Amino acid sequence: MGKTAENFMVYFRPIELKVNVYESDSEFVLVFKRGPQKDPTKRYKAEPPKYGGHMQSVVFEGEEFQRISGFYKEKEGVYQAKKAKV
Repeated sequence: MGKTAENFMVYFRPIELKVNVYESDSEFVLVFKRGPQKDPTKRYKAEPPKYGGHMQSVVFEGEEFQRISGFYKEKEGVYQAKKAKV
C-alpha cells in the first residue's frame, strides 16, 4: 500500500575485464543478473598480455545490455533498493 510502480530502461556497457588465466583457448561470458532475469554476452576469448605477465584482457567490443526494469516508489517518494549482479 502506498507504493507506485515505475519502469525504467536500465543500460550497462562492459568495457574490459582483466583475468589471470594461463590457457590460450579460455572463453568468457559476462552475465548481467537482476531478479530472475539473466542477460549473457556472447563468448569472448581472452587476449594475451602485450607486455608480459599473466593478466589477460577480455574486451567487450561495445556490447551493451538494456532492459526495462520495474522499480517501486514508496509514498515518501523514495525508490526501494534493488540489487543487480555482474
